[in-house]
Amino acid sequence: MAFPSEFLDELKFRVGLVSTVSRYLKISRKGKEHQGLCPFHKEKTPSFTVNENKGFYHCFGCGAHGSIFDFVMEIDGITFPEAVEKLAHQAGMEIPRLNQFEQEKEKRLRLLADICELATTYFQKMLRGPNGRNALNYLTERGVDHKTIETFRLGFAPNDRDGFKKFSIHQGFSEDDLIEAGMLIKPDKSWANKNSYDRFRGRVIFPITNRRDQVVAFGGRIIQEGEPKYLNSPETPLFSKGRSLYGLYHVLRANRKRDKVIVVEGYMDVIMLHQSGFKGAVAPLGTALTEQQLIELWRVSPEPVFCFDGDAAGGRAAARAANRALSIIKAGQGLLFSKIPKNQDPDSLIQGSGVEAFNLVLNESIPLSEVLWQMETEGRCPATPEAKAMLQKKFNEYAKNIKDHSFKKYFIDHFENRIKGRETYRGFVWGSYPKERTNYFGERKNSKSTLPEIANFRREQVLLATLINHPELFGEFEEIIGRLEFSVRDLDILRQQVLKTLAQEDKIDSLSLVNELIDHRQGKLLSTVLSDDVYIHAGFARAEKTLDEARQGWLDTYRLYNEEHLQLQIKLTEQALLDNPSSEVMDRLRALKEQQPV
Repeated sequence: MAFPSEFLDELKFRVGLVSTVSRYLKISRKGKEHQGLCPFHKEKTPSFTVNENKGFYHCFGCGAHGSIFDFVMEIDGITFPEAVEKLAHQAGMEIPRLNQFEQEKEKRLRLLADICELATTYFQKMLRGPNGRNALNYLTERGVDHKTIETFRLGFAPNDRDGFKKFSIHQGFSEDDLIEAGMLIKPDKSWANKNSYDRFRGRVIFPITNRRDQVVAFGGRIIQEGEPKYLNSPETPLFSKGRSLYGLYHVLRANRKRDKVIVVEGYMDVIMLHQSGFKGAVAPLGTALTEQQLIELWRVSPEPVFCFDGDAAGGRAAARAANRALSIIKAGQGLLFSKIPKNQDPDSLIQGSGVEAFNLVLNESIPLSEVLWQMETEGRCPATPEAKAMLQKKFNEYAKNIKDHSFKKYFIDHFENRIKGRETYRGFVWGSYPKERTNYFGERKNSKSTLPEIANFRREQVLLATLINHPELFGEFEEIIGRLEFSVRDLDILRQQVLKTLAQEDKIDSLSLVNELIDHRQGKLLSTVLSDDVYIHAGFARAEKTLDEARQGWLDTYRLYNEEHLQLQIKLTEQALLDNPSSEVMDRLRALKEQQPV
């Protein structure tokens, strides 16, 4: 929707940039500008400035920059027309009138939205009534608490052919309106009973909302036997399945800093993740992810995490998402992929193994490029020239779909170097720890590594990366890291070389330390430690972060590492005790257990 420039100028003048920003965060005057902590990234020292005269805000930490409309769009996760509408309402200004056609269209959409809102309250009431007992039991048995039921406005549609139809017509809505809103089904002429009837019957109801928390459609899960198991609203003027994401409003509301968005497969996955503290969960509505949904995700997060079930269907879903992203991805955007253990989904994993288990799955995410590589190679680089040429041809075919020239260049260079053996995946390779490498969609074979062991390996990388980028912390942590022994031999050798160099060189800076390590033939391993795949889990480790951020992040990581490492040692000693029930092993186990925090 276009707005007259005179109207926008007047609106900006009336609401004021400083006044608008002050609604969301504390800022104070500093010279000609105002300053405060940036709302778009975590920081302890203010780097966010607001210049009323020039009409823009700017963050010197993360680079966020824009006008008053950009700020409201970014902080509230809304579109430009929605931002204009919100600010105009605050200023008491009337938005320029729509033409006759647009007015009729808006009026019609409001009517359909009113029907969806009426249906939501009706289904909520039915869930709490006598007929909804089985549906309520189903939800509580699945682990959904009453607060979450209210948050997502879950409901129940009784197994009644026209219960909602009668109720809504009594409220003043016509049969045609209800059909257009997707709430009724009109049989064709071949049916004996040609009367319309309720679309949703005998189902737990999941209201689907848009970015403004306006109910636009519904999903229904059958309680008793019957097909289909899940049923969604049809396409309507108010609802497009390919453009909607279940749970998006809750993500925008809880995740203003846009750090992590998790894409899962179903309603219950979203609900249980939200209830467990993962507020950034969304799901497509029973279909393959569309380009419009990908664009919507990138508006919220530059690198959403796709968390698919660990079965063949989950693998196919990951492959489809990876292929579809290539045609629209741009420089500065990315995708990460995580795989849930076989025969589980996010809901069952959290309920069976806890939140930490799901966090470990997220920590093992791999980027889009690695998914494509493992799809085509099953984790093994071809040995013959013929096979390498064929593989290069496949990746060149992928590249043809990429429209962004910058991303295409790096995409081609990356795989060309990798096929020639000049480059490997930098970071934790899915399925390669311990040494064995497997297909992304397959299972680890002959691997006894556990999720806690994998998490500790990542934390060891984080501890080193932070220290290398912030060598000023060496004096504080020298004794702690000096007595550690990392789980992977090569990484422990790098740890020892870092300590040796820092001890010999007084006041060495990060760049000089890196050059020293390269001189000692540590460059290849160093590239896996100082990589985006480490930083994505520990942004505080980056060189541009403040010393205070790095220090606190290092201490938090070490605490988790120490606790997990202790538990692993206890477990291994308990196993040793079964094989060798000696007093020496018993004493070691007792000493380890005494170190556990109270």
